[in-house]
Amino acid sequence: MFLPEFADAVVHSVEGCAALQLAGLLAIQSALAHALIAKVPDRSPRYIVVGLRSCAAFLAAPWDDICLRHVECLHHLSTIPPRVSGRSLQQLAVEAEALGNATKAHAEVISLFLRFFTSLQSGRWALPTLRVLIIDHRRLSQDADRASAAVAAAALSFSGNAPSADGSAGTAAASQAVIAAANSSHKPNAHTEEFARQLNKAFAACVADRASPIEHSRKWGTYEVIGFIFRVYFRLKTSHLCKNIIRALNAADIPPLSSFPRAHQVTFRYYIGVLAFQGEDYAKAEEELSWALNNCLTLATQNQQMILTYLIPTRLLRGYLPSPYLLSLFPHLQKVYSPLSTAMRAPNPFLYTSTLLSDPYIERALVRSRTYLACERAREVGVRALFEKCWKASGSKSRLPIAVLGSVLKLAAERSRSATQDAESAEAKEDGLSPEEVEWQVAVMIAKGYVKGYISHSHQMVVLSQQDPFPKLSAVPLAAT
Repeated sequence: MFLPEFADAVVHSVEGCAALQLAGLLAIQSALAHALIAKVPDRSPRYIVVGLRSCAAFLAAPWDDICLRHVECLHHLSTIPPRVSGRSLQQLAVEAEALGNATKAHAEVISLFLRFFTSLQSGRWALPTLRVLIIDHRRLSQDADRASAAVAAAALSFSGNAPSADGSAGTAAASQAVIAAANSSHKPNAHTEEFARQLNKAFAACVADRASPIEHSRKWGTYEVIGFIFRVYFRLKTSHLCKNIIRALNAADIPPLSSFPRAHQVTFRYYIGVLAFQGEDYAKAEEELSWALNNCLTLATQNQQMILTYLIPTRLLRGYLPSPYLLSLFPHLQKVYSPLSTAMRAPNPFLYTSTLLSDPYIERALVRSRTYLACERAREVGVRALFEKCWKASGSKSRLPIAVLGSVLKLAAERSRSATQDAESAEAKEDGLSPEEVEWQVAVMIAKGYVKGYISHSHQMVVLSQQDPFPKLSAVPLAAT
């Protein structure tokens, strides 16, 4: 496809409100994009503009600039050298510069499109095009940030007289210039941060549509754009900014969430659940994440794993363990939660803690997903289960000697050492729990609502409630501690 044909296709797509066709024309990784840039021998802006204006139709603003920036973006992408192992600093710098220029050109495409999109009286038809532009720009910004980080990392370890990739000595002056440029221009996630600002403009364009009839309104893209925004905020580790979006959403006059496509609902409720999890509002997190899992596509296993990453520790706090069959469907989750579930079923809080601390894979996975503290807190569920088991074994009496509970904790610690075969572990110290330490364990259980009763220190006795001394975990409040 030549430039005039491309411009004609864009004009006809816009006039016919053919969003999917327009999205295909503006996609940057399609076969059409590669064919288009291959037919542009002179890639100077002047030549591109002349080619675009040679179309049979009239390419009005802002589409003349949109097409120009789109072709410029394709040009920059075509200059990226092949990725091979052992690339030199100069090659990395060329790639980073090309990706940076492509990202800037594509950012102009989105800005210009949003101006057009906002001016539409009935803009719902253009939402598929906006979606493709956002997805392409997300990939571009991430690639540009990775390339920039690679150049900065290579510059730190570069020696001025190191041999270049072809074996000859590198030019120190040129290399130092590249290093200086890399160090001065590198800002972590700079392109992704700019992408977040573009997404906020897209959100405003969708949620603030008051002129269009609701059936043709841009408001129908609100939750999809919010999903993109939340994803970027989590990537940038600025999830606290999600509150601003939620506040603006609550103040807006838009259709109820249930009116939007199921995919938009699942994505939104997943992120709301994760935000509630991070805020230790586990009841709300369980509600939102459970809904997201129940309504997620059966074949979307990656999305299901993302949901379960937070839903499983939330349910652990309620005493619900993932079934072996469920874990078998997700090898990563199985490797993390199968050992923890075994310790919880025992129940053995010492084995549970030992598993958390001794398995590097489990620890890294939980820290990376920010679920470690919740899983660590789930140990209290194991302590409660152990005390309840002891209470039932003693005949369900209302008085339970602290010495008996101390013996149970000692036995659990010994079994933990036997299971882990680590006699020198920190858990080995637990077999010498003093009565005061046992009292402290019981006091924690009572204070957090896991046990109903009180401690008689003078008689070294735990006096349990006559009615429901071990409440169901569903009745135990999971407020932040």
